[in-house]
Amino acid sequence: MIRIRPDKLEPHPWNFERTPITKEEKEEWINFKESIWRDGIWADKPILISKEKSPTTGKHYILRGRRRWKAASEGIKKEKLPANFTIPAVYLLSDEESLYEAIYGDNDTPFKYRPEDRFRIIKERWGVDAILEINSGGARRGDFQARTPLYEIIKNAIPSWSKDSIIKDLVTLRKILKEESETKYPELSEEKIASLNRQIRSWWERKSKIVKLEEEWKEVNKSYKEKIQKISSELATYSKGFPVAGGPEKYLASFINSKRPEFKSLQEIRGLKEFVKKNKNG
Repeated sequence: MIRIRPDKLEPHPWNFERTPITKEEKEEWINFKESIWRDGIWADKPILISKEKSPTTGKHYILRGRRRWKAASEGIKKEKLPANFTIPAVYLLSDEESLYEAIYGDNDTPFKYRPEDRFRIIKERWGVDAILEINSGGARRGDFQARTPLYEIIKNAIPSWSKDSIIKDLVTLRKILKEESETKYPELSEEKIASLNRQIRSWWERKSKIVKLEEEWKEVNKSYKEKIQKISSELATYSKGFPVAGGPEKYLASFINSKRPEFKSLQEIRGLKEFVKKNKNG
């Protein structure tokens, strides 16, 4: 815990301001400011700041607590608070991934993120290409999931956002972005067209490799499934006749380590003991 002057802080670039819109939100903001001007900021409600400083201003970034900082800054300016007023703060010492939850986990506000706020965050952090990517929603090729669905990536980054809200946001965002992409393409100069065409060539060289690998995986996966099905049908023949449920697996689990000489031949079969042990632990 430290205490720090408001002028030594600035909001993290991701921590954008959300201005009160409704009458209730505006009234709440006024009451919130006045409570800080009257009572200060309690030590058990510290703001969360970065250990690192901005390379341009030399100030610590505010990760959580922008409203408290803004209220304190305004209070000093209006002489509602003393010029030497300080804010209780703690540093975020975890890895970069923790920034998402620290900043976006319903950051320091009495109201939840509005859809347009979440749209902005998803677009800025994960990009339009990821949102529109055909597999970002978890499309499958056979039994192989080509990528981790985008909604899972976002949920892991910001656990306080519900999975249903994220999926709904992505569906809406894709619709909006597709409609925007269908608008008239801007006029391009011959020089720009030539440059983009060269980029397309390089882009396709790499994209075509992905397409080819995915097709190869599809064929390999299909081939392995067919082989497994064939061997499984043969396996069924040798799973009959065992006196208890569980067939060969139950028989092996019961007698593979038996000291009776009749079962010694089982122990001499290569890989059998390891298989039983692995199944038991699994």
